[in-house]
Amino acid sequence: MEEIKIGFIGSGHMGQRAHIANYATLPDVELTALAEGRTETAKAVAQCYGIKTIYSDHKEMLEKAQLDEDYAVEYVDPTGKGWNKIKARCRLL
Repeated sequence: MEEIKIGFIGSGHMGQRAHIANYATLPDVELTALAEGRTETAKAVAQCYGIKTIYSDHKEMLEKAQLDEDYAVEYVDPTGKGWNKIKARCRLL
């Protein structure tokens, strides 16, 4: 099976400890991109999980990242801010 190239929007506590960590264990998933506004957090998470490219803005990631054609994205935000704008642009996992 071909790997699914996915991106993440947000990498807070739950994003790191549950979502990203779990996807990293799947053999058919390639962690391709991360959109995270906190630069140091983004660098640390990308290094830890082998995420190839980081973006400070989710819009830039959705435009530039080489994700699967359906924009396979995990949106990690417990506040729900921005939810409608993002789900209108991509298929969320």
